[in-house]
Amino acid sequence: MNVLFSYQCSFATFASAGYSKDDAVRIMRKSVQLAREARIRFNKEQNAEGKAKSGIMIALSLGPFGAMLSPAQEFDGFYPPPHGPKGYTSDPAEKNINAFPETDEGRRYSADAVDALSRFHLERLRVFADDRETWDTLDSVAFETVPLSREVTAIRRAVGLLQEELSARNSEMKNWWVSTVWPDGRCPEEQTPGGERVLPRQMVQTLLGDTDAVRCPRPWAIGINCTSLEHLPKLLTEFNAAAREVCAPSGESPWLVVYPNGGDTYDPIHRIWIHATEGKGELWADRYWRAMKYMEDEGRIWSGTVLGGCCRTGPVEIAALVQKVK
Repeated sequence: MNVLFSYQCSFATFASAGYSKDDAVRIMRKSVQLAREARIRFNKEQNAEGKAKSGIMIALSLGPFGAMLSPAQEFDGFYPPPHGPKGYTSDPAEKNINAFPETDEGRRYSADAVDALSRFHLERLRVFADDRETWDTLDSVAFETVPLSREVTAIRRAVGLLQEELSARNSEMKNWWVSTVWPDGRCPEEQTPGGERVLPRQMVQTLLGDTDAVRCPRPWAIGINCTSLEHLPKLLTEFNAAAREVCAPSGESPWLVVYPNGGDTYDPIHRIWIHATEGKGELWADRYWRAMKYMEDEGRIWSGTVLGGCCRTGPVEIAALVQKVK
């Protein structure tokens, strides 16, 4: 599956670089066109070499609101109002927070943040869905590296609203997934300001619960991305157990999407990669495959799995993973 380089695209991102809204729309749609042309060219090369077509699919990559901020906040979720309680500060005298207090006022501001995030995601989705040729090219939509449960809720609501719009013009939503990020093996989101982190079972409940198919549709798949391999076995075990509990009443099973990092660690403040001391390629694929097999041994809950690599993975790692799958 080919995932587009549209992760950080938004009107605010392009505006900060001096582009107009019309320019932003044109460039975002151009990313889909380039992916389509690349697929056509690759298939022609495969045919010329006597190889069968590979069935390449194109996924629209959409990052969280935090990916549009500077410094990037997809690993911490420190969003400024109205999208969150407070933006990131480098002042050591001030505390960074990403949760609202458990008060009537805090709950009201949290609801407002969900509304603001929903508008953000819906506006960007419309760029692609409102152009029939662009939308028809896409096979799936990937909401990636989401750090906050309230943003998960906002995404589900945005998709629900888009589905209504698409239905009115005899079109439909693509298969879509929401993958969450666990930088240190934990969710970045605090349950209360300065309190305990949101647990995997709580995140899975937000991802798959509330089965109002219109207002809050359930994703085709949920998953984990941009997370170190060392945290994968424990996270997969907890995702497995939580999904089994949430899905049991309906009997529906989503797909699971997993694409961890290649071993290096990103520092979003200094915008540098800290290189891993461990080997890559075969070692990465072996550790990855063992984590997936361990999850399978616990009992299958998912309809299927999509495997891949996120940051600092490349052809060597993916080729090694393919050999494991075979």
